[in-house]
Amino acid sequence: MGLKEYFSNFAETSETHLTKSLKTHYYYANQKTIMDTLEKHFNNSKDAKVKHRDDNYGELFIQGGKFHIVASVHSFNPKETSVDFKVQTYRIIGRGRPKNIIVNLYKHLDKTLDLKGTSLHRE
Repeated sequence: MGLKEYFSNFAETSETHLTKSLKTHYYYANQKTIMDTLEKHFNNSKDAKVKHRDDNYGELFIQGGKFHIVASVHSFNPKETSVDFKVQTYRIIGRGRPKNIIVNLYKHLDKTLDLKGTSLHRE
């Protein structure tokens, strides 16, 4: 973990991210299944709750006491759906927490769903 990642209170995933653990993940599932899985995970969580779900745009807004998350879920076809996260903590210095939140969310999805791969549509 670099100094920038350690001090930053924001982290997000993308196709071309330099950090392997922050690359977009793709799953063998449709958008509804993944959004339901994430919503169930946070409804059972004591740390955060889903505040808004938008099925048209494939987004979930999750609010915690010390952070918030925007999850973007997009289906390319019924067997390929991408998941990206943006995490913002409410502290001046993040101490790596935003990245850890993303890594833990991906671990949960990897256990629950079939992972197709990461960063499949690089330019």
